[in-house]
Amino acid sequence: MFHILGFLFFFILIILVIGLALISKVIRTILGIGRRMTTGNASSSTNTSSRNSQYNSSSSSESNSQRQSNETTSGRKKIFGSDEGEYIESDYIPSSRFNIDDMYKELLQFAGSIKNTYISSLLKAFFVDDADFIRKFNAAGKSVHHGFAGGLLEHSLSVTRMCDKIASNYDFLNRDLLVACGMLHDCGKVRELAEFPKNDYTDEGNFLGHIVMGYEMVTQKMNQIEGFPETLKAEIGHCILAHHRELEYGSPKKPAIAEALALAFADDCDAKMETMREALEAKDTNDWLGYNRWIDANIKRTIV
Repeated sequence: MFHILGFLFFFILIILVIGLALISKVIRTILGIGRRMTTGNASSSTNTSSRNSQYNSSSSSESNSQRQSNETTSGRKKIFGSDEGEYIESDYIPSSRFNIDDMYKELLQFAGSIKNTYISSLLKAFFVDDADFIRKFNAAGKSVHHGFAGGLLEHSLSVTRMCDKIASNYDFLNRDLLVACGMLHDCGKVRELAEFPKNDYTDEGNFLGHIVMGYEMVTQKMNQIEGFPETLKAEIGHCILAHHRELEYGSPKKPAIAEALALAFADDCDAKMETMREALEAKDTNDWLGYNRWIDANIKRTIV
């Protein structure tokens, strides 16, 4: 009997010793991670301050500095204690096929082609002066189209290109208005979507949606520009609100002016073409791919 009790006591003692050793190791590990995370956050904060300082150094180099900041420090919210340049965000999440710097430079060229001084000032307020907006201008529709890092910029540039072409084909259109709204139509998505690594809809985004949020953002900027014509404010605001064309697609207004209608078609065209491209690239086959709910058809690759 005593032998059995002695054995049980010895067995329990061994378990307690092993357990205490494991608990001690876990505690040391947790404390170590905490120190690394603190160091990582401090480094991230320092780098962010440095990038903002460089961004504001000169108006001519602001856009280039900001895009370099996005590309080289994509991990603006570090998920582990790494030094700068140790990882690239595009290695971990889907990203645009195109160079961010090149796309942004082209978008700024469109902004520079605007002749209306009020519209030009509005675009400058977003794409040159607002560092936080520029930094976040790298996401797009989460589940519909361009759902990857750099997608919002890629889509906005593509829509702007089409708006420019449409304006050159229909001489009764106001090119400045149409091109500017092509650049700004999805600006609300920078607030609708959370940044990497969360990469999901914000509460505000779920409640309001990017159309209403974009209208609010654009209206706020226009109100800060002295003497901005009220009619022009209404026309730009209408284009933002109507760019989904149909009420059932989320637009609170249907297009009532020619520029709003042209913008809606350009937006829909680019969204559907990107959806088609992604669907075709997802499967390496010449067979029918089945029904696609965004295209609303059974789709198939072209055989050349």
